[in-house]
Amino acid sequence: MAAVFAACGGCAGGGQGPVYETQRAISLIAAEMKLVRAGNITDAQVQRATVELRPGDLVFRRRYGNFTNNFVPGFWTHSAIYLGSADDLRQMGMDGSPPVEAYLRRHPNAPSSVLEARAVGVIVSPLTAVMDADNILVLRPLLPPKQVAGAIARAMTFRGRPYDYDFDATTPDKLTCAELLWRAYGQALGVGPHEHFGRRQVLPEDYVRFYEDSTADGVAPMSFVLLLTSPDMDSPARFAGAHEIP
Repeated sequence: MAAVFAACGGCAGGGQGPVYETQRAISLIAAEMKLVRAGNITDAQVQRATVELRPGDLVFRRRYGNFTNNFVPGFWTHSAIYLGSADDLRQMGMDGSPPVEAYLRRHPNAPSSVLEARAVGVIVSPLTAVMDADNILVLRPLLPPKQVAGAIARAMTFRGRPYDYDFDATTPDKLTCAELLWRAYGQALGVGPHEHFGRRQVLPEDYVRFYEDSTADGVAPMSFVLLLTSPDMDSPARFAGAHEIP
């Protein structure tokens, strides 16, 4: 079977016809499947990592044992945009942005959170929920603060939109996780939609591989923030350097 990209992984696709319909059906089923085991990253590691993060950072995730890992190309199968806490957003002056202001009115004391596209759609989730994983990578866009704030504001306009089970990055009415990153930052980070199984898509892996390639060329539009990684389901996670990115 051709590769299938399911909702928990964030991105997928295929051309119209039997193969695409099979992919879509498996994606819908996988979206309802829950993994009961806890990730290898500990609460203490989450607390240490949180200190290093800034609003606008890109968070990439992988959990071992997820059904969708069998069908998502690449190691990194989910992505999100770090928002920080409600206070972090105010300190950035984001309370002057209508979509962020609306969020802050309803969640004036929000803890450290991310914006992500999941099976239920584009939502704000606690950072701790996303960090319940076995591998976490954080990259930081090397952009002026005003441009990062603009990206966050754009991303928040998509809050509440459904998940894109059609896996088509050309339409903004529904989004996958990596498409949310692209809609926020556009081409500023060097990543954009490309052909996967007959559809224009963006994948979490695209950002990581472009970071590595552009760093090697000395022109990276993103910088390394942190990596928490474990080699398998039974091993504890540890902090590692950029040279150990899976």
